[in-house]
Amino acid sequence: MDKLITRTIDELGRIVLPHELRKMKGWEIGDQLSISVTDNAIILTMSERHEKSKNENP
Repeated sequence: MDKLITRTIDELGRIVLPHELRKMKGWEIGDQLSISVTDNAIILTMSERHEKSKNENP
């Protein structure tokens, strides 16, 4: 499911992940994400440690 979403980096170097994207991925306030960097991409994934504790405490 590829979808192009464009965001602007603010003066503090932040970007906002749209609500639609967070909802689609099941990401909530307080979730921890892991950031991987490749030559041409930045990849966000749910932190394994955080994902395990989230699944144990529904």
